[in-house]
Amino acid sequence: MRSGGSLNGQVRPGDTVAVVGAGPIGLAAMLRARLFFPGHIVAIDLADARLAAAKTFGADVAVNSGGEDAVARVRELTGGLGADVAIEAVVCRRPSSQRQSVPHPPLRARRVPHRP
Repeated sequence: MRSGGSLNGQVRPGDTVAVVGAGPIGLAAMLRARLFFPGHIVAIDLADARLAAAKTFGADVAVNSGGEDAVARVRELTGGLGADVAIEAVVCRRPSSQRQSVPHPPLRARRVPHRP
């Protein structure tokens, strides 16, 4: 497979990767990102059950964005810089404001296309 958020986002060793959405697409993105030896993988979702699954699929940190500020949590983990790569893996017609505000420059965020 030559596409996907991990390749498009150019995940590198030591990077902080934020994955918005911990459903099947997000879990696959986390597994793939793990192949590139990131420093942290942060799973962001609204469902605690999905976040629990994300921890078993390689997420180091799970953030329920319904009760916690995901952007603030990622910035806390990165000393205020934000994620190196953000992958949006949610079924949504508009880009996520969380994904857009999580990464720090230079922006290497990519949206993982998902067609229902």
